[in-house]
Amino acid sequence: MNTKLSPIQRGEFFYPECFAAFLRGDANGQKHKTQHVIEELVRALRSEAVVFGDEGQTVDVLDVGCGPGLYSQKFLASIGKAFSGKINYHGVDILPEFVSAAVEVVKSSPNVASAKTKTGNAFEGDELVEGRVALAQASHMVYHAADGSRSEEETDQKVDNFVRAIMDSVANDGIAIFFHGGEDSDMHGKVAKKFGPLMSNAPNRIDISAKKGNKEIVELSVSSKLYFPDLPAATYEKLKDIENYKNFQPDSDELRWLKLLTFVLHCDLKALSANGKLGECIEFTKELLAQNRDRDGGFLMVRGSMQIIMNDPALKPKIDRAVAEVASKMTEIDRRTEAEMAREAQVLRKA
Repeated sequence: MNTKLSPIQRGEFFYPECFAAFLRGDANGQKHKTQHVIEELVRALRSEAVVFGDEGQTVDVLDVGCGPGLYSQKFLASIGKAFSGKINYHGVDILPEFVSAAVEVVKSSPNVASAKTKTGNAFEGDELVEGRVALAQASHMVYHAADGSRSEEETDQKVDNFVRAIMDSVANDGIAIFFHGGEDSDMHGKVAKKFGPLMSNAPNRIDISAKKGNKEIVELSVSSKLYFPDLPAATYEKLKDIENYKNFQPDSDELRWLKLLTFVLHCDLKALSANGKLGECIEFTKELLAQNRDRDGGFLMVRGSMQIIMNDPALKPKIDRAVAEVASKMTEIDRRTEAEMAREAQVLRKA
């Protein structure tokens, strides 16, 4: 095997390179949009005197699945745009190398008063933080409850553990925010559900687990478009054979297309090839992209939910009003997101 080939050229799922393709401004605006949603949510929560109060206040925030801290930094920056107080940051991840990297990244944020990280596994019900926090957040984590599970019952138990561990970490007057894609998403409910292991119904599972624990939950639908580069018709046939991948240039549209597909699936394309499903998957995705087109090209709709869970049911009317306020600004949030994507796409075209 040619060791100089990148993982995608070998038909392998390597999260960093596939996630980088997903985050490009000419691909998807999910992270941009999420940041704007968080900013507007913080502003709305302040008006309801929930979590964020006086400007001189310091708020304890728990970040579950913090990774190396890159998204955490953006999340904290979004809070800082609507709240001038400070944050005591608590990050948790299952990988030791991530938590050590995250603390260095996060502590450089101007609105962070202190930063602590630790290893922990919420799926196993680990204690996530000493004491209680005012705000917890978990983005796109529950999908992994199915990893290594031998049954649906085991997966359900992991989700129950996950939600309970987070809510046990949240103060009675605090909230937890969950972001996940769902069954009505082209990414999760169509492509990944048909061809990959990525969980397609995470919001439903979170809702069930919250209600098992007698927790109140408020939801807001959040969607974005995942653009794939347009390719010549003959090229799609080449994508159906792993052996062709080594001939694609590292910065080619062909490999970017494959990275995006691999991110959607969260699995090796060579595994699909071995099962005789790769060609069908390429064709299925190509047809979806042909159905979903606008002036910027073919896309998959990435639909999901922001779910806010609270321990105190008395908070629900305030959370309902705050979420309604964010929903009323969604058109403006979409406009800002599209403008940011266009600027980034222009920079990429010049590079």
